[in-house]
Amino acid sequence: MARLKSKQLKPQLTGSFTLSGSLGIDGQVVMKEIVSGSRALIISGSMEIVEAQVGNMVQSASMIVSGLGTIGHRDLVPIIDLGEGFTN
Repeated sequence: MARLKSKQLKPQLTGSFTLSGSLGIDGQVVMKEIVSGSRALIISGSMEIVEAQVGNMVQSASMIVSGLGTIGHRDLVPIIDLGEGFTN
């Protein structure tokens, strides 16, 4: 796998890109919608959210949906607001 240093890339990349193969990112990724009505992230196929080893700690897998709540491991007692008419 080719490794690039950030100095080899321009600080801001614009346009459309197609990547083939695997992509690994160490660190946080923030994706922002910049065109009204478009999606910042579209996943075609399957997705997996798994726990991670961070230092000597295990970070439990979870997904936070703004305004709805957290989906996570059953030991984390996740709470999702499904609107009126739904109960646990």
